[in-house]
Amino acid sequence: MHDYVHGRARPEWERDNDSWAVSTDHFIEVVGTLVQQHGRILLGREFNRSEKCNHRCMNALGYVCTCSCRARNHGGGRWMSGWRIADDTTLMTNGRSWSWTILEKIPPGTSRP
Repeated sequence: MHDYVHGRARPEWERDNDSWAVSTDHFIEVVGTLVQQHGRILLGREFNRSEKCNHRCMNALGYVCTCSCRARNHGGGRWMSGWRIADDTTLMTNGRSWSWTILEKIPPGTSRP
């Protein structure tokens, strides 16, 4: 994982979850790089089921989203440039809501479905 990101990102392995964790500031860089490099990845993101999606989410310029749309509406989806959602599900873990999404690279010349 460390080979895919610059030194400031500092991804950390979380043994309890058997997964990598990275700060929100480096999320797009890490995810985008992994999708482009491998073509397909499984991504877990925490979200808040009670936080309703609204115009602030849908018109956002950044990519930080914790609302119930699970970032589907966030900034009109612009944060997923070059990749798309292939499949997803939600799961409760230790009282926290998680979205597990399979992201895949969009082949050149293909439009997003």
